[in-house]
Amino acid sequence: RALQAGGGEEGGADPTGGRAGGCQAGAGPATDGAPTEVVGPCSAVSRCRVVRLRPTPDDVGADTPRPPELDRAPDLADWFTVGADGRIELRSGRSEIGQGVHNAVAQIAASQLGVDHGLVDVRSASTAVSPDEDYTVKSVSVPQGGVAVAMAANALRRRLLAIAAEHLDADVDALTIEAAGAVRAPDGRRVTFARLAADGSPTGAILDTDAPRWDAPLLGGSPPRADLADKLTGSGAYVQDLHLPGMCWARVLLPPTYDAELADLDTSPVEALAGVVAVVRDGRFAVVVADRDEVAVRGVESLAARARWRGVGLAFDGDAVTTMRSLPTHPHPVRDDPEVADILAEGAPHRATYTTAYQAHASMAPSCAVARVEDGHLEVWTSTQGVYPFRRELATLLEMDPGEITVHHAHGPGSYGHNGVDDVAALAAYTARAVPGRPVRLQYRTEDEFRWDAFGPAMAADLEAGLGDDGRIRAWRHRTLTDAHTARARGQGNALTVSWLREDGVPRLWSGPGEGGARNITPTLYDLPAVATVADHVDGPLRTGSLRSLGAFANVFAAESFLDELAEAAGADPVAFRHRHLVDERARAVLDTATRAADWRAHVGPSGRGQGVCLMRYHDVAAYVAVVADVTVDLDTDLVRVDRLVLAADAGTVVNTEGLRQQLEGGLVQGVSRTLVEQVAADGRGVSSLSWSTYPVIGFRDVPAIEVVLLDRPGSPPLGAGEVATPAVPAAVANAIDDAVGVRLRHIPFTPASIRSQLLALDDAGLRRVLA
Repeated sequence: RALQAGGGEEGGADPTGGRAGGCQAGAGPATDGAPTEVVGPCSAVSRCRVVRLRPTPDDVGADTPRPPELDRAPDLADWFTVGADGRIELRSGRSEIGQGVHNAVAQIAASQLGVDHGLVDVRSASTAVSPDEDYTVKSVSVPQGGVAVAMAANALRRRLLAIAAEHLDADVDALTIEAAGAVRAPDGRRVTFARLAADGSPTGAILDTDAPRWDAPLLGGSPPRADLADKLTGSGAYVQDLHLPGMCWARVLLPPTYDAELADLDTSPVEALAGVVAVVRDGRFAVVVADRDEVAVRGVESLAARARWRGVGLAFDGDAVTTMRSLPTHPHPVRDDPEVADILAEGAPHRATYTTAYQAHASMAPSCAVARVEDGHLEVWTSTQGVYPFRRELATLLEMDPGEITVHHAHGPGSYGHNGVDDVAALAAYTARAVPGRPVRLQYRTEDEFRWDAFGPAMAADLEAGLGDDGRIRAWRHRTLTDAHTARARGQGNALTVSWLREDGVPRLWSGPGEGGARNITPTLYDLPAVATVADHVDGPLRTGSLRSLGAFANVFAAESFLDELAEAAGADPVAFRHRHLVDERARAVLDTATRAADWRAHVGPSGRGQGVCLMRYHDVAAYVAVVADVTVDLDTDLVRVDRLVLAADAGTVVNTEGLRQQLEGGLVQGVSRTLVEQVAADGRGVSSLSWSTYPVIGFRDVPAIEVVLLDRPGSPPLGAGEVATPAVPAAVANAIDDAVGVRLRHIPFTPASIRSQLLALDDAGLRRVLA
């Protein structure tokens, strides 16, 4: 997970600078003759280059909608303060979870103001000072949150120039801003930002005319991230390192399964331990609060040994898909062209089913939070992805006014989804009420993190398609079976573990059908005349929530694997078959760029080379990505080795080259791990993947060679990149495995056992295909 969490949506450090980097040979994309230039490399530490596409009128003139953040924070003073020293404080509502978003928004602000990046300081999200930007999710921190910052920065620039015009008695249109933080008149007179803010930092409404300028010179560079020095030197960067005066340490005893009842628990021996401050028991959980962490750990271990549980178990035989198919479904339809059924009934449609296992967030360290109740006010330090939504949830849960609660974001081990962070913070807040005046630091054990994780759902995708005599797809049907993907706290007081486990607890939340399970279920990049897509949701046996890319991970795996199967049925090369149906020129460009960089060789059916491709646009609104995988399959051990991944991405204007590279590379590494080894083991006794030995992830020796090509479109609005690379990996790898040995894997993860079983199950036709 170190590599997976290292990249940012658009943040990072680049010793080579930005768009002015030196040349590196490489082919540009096919863009109907549009001129391009190859610049870069992106980084001195990896194989990456930038292909800059010359801006078109459509790019530069693209409208940028006013983001909803500005409805909640419409004044530039909600976002910026110019200090007495002339430095600019940016109060972002976005949570920095390792993705480098604070570096990106600082760069956006600096680019719009026309000042050095180092002049902008980003303050961590806090309900005390920050605008409400909801959750940091959906890969929108730059394309949506960055727009809000850009517009606020342009409003600040406009006000600074207006104030300076009065100071200098000059025409505002003749003034320029200096990179060091001053305004200069044509005659050389100047006034510093510090002087302009002497009577107070500028205020004023953010107007629709304060539109972002995505061709600003500072965009595309890679200034260093301010948060990395402390993180890399162990200087106390994380919430786990926070130490407040008088702080207590707390550990929690949770049930072994969701519905287990605490039949008997004698807490008196633990309460008598030296150093124990309190034992907080409510319903089905208990928290030991102590003066030292090791005392709290010992206390919880003692409670666990004494606890007697009843009703332990799950209605689950360990076969996730079989269990889910037996449950009532709640549909989330996306598209339903009426002619699909008639076309598929005309002949023998091609059919296939693809499945994925439950997967865990597997953050590098257990979740942790600190809370303090003092004079009736609750203060919480947490690595939550949304300080305001979490505050609303706490207010309902604890029956407090939101104004009585302050939530500060603090760095954590990362999540890329809905892991245990908010559960732990709510437990810390709940516990802090028992020891008012003393901060309480509550941390999960590793087994708590795994057992109570909101897992990425197991999924099954049933696909059907009909091919015409011309080798084109005539009809396409995709039905996905999935559990819920979105169960975050929204202020109802029912989304977190403490809400269900306390004595007067509510039933465990099932959030129901939503677009998360249907994400990327409709193949919008392709020109298909008749399409029917639906995501049927079930309330499955395990707790589920958002995991990086949500339903796109399974839906893209299914659709892009099925396209390869259809290509072979049509007698076409997989890349040529995709081109046959492509209507989006930007998608065509990334596909051509990736396949050229990977030295793609056309083939029909297995070639023995071991190369596969995947093309997608995450959520239909984020960056375009094409990935080519080179794999080796050892038929003696049935092990798959991903040797190389080549990725081409179009994320519009590249805000931070190095950060975008890191984000894409990290997403690829996580995708390889989830494709090859990650799955949650559980059955009727509960979850048994409770450690790194029972829930493995790939190691450094398993990381493939990675090559990245960034298609930079200066002047075009930036597109989200946080979740775009991960869901492109499984189909590329599956297609490469089939190309290598003629085995079509349709269940994630691709374990040696699954390869062996597929080989042993080959019929005569399958054997002839392999031998051919």
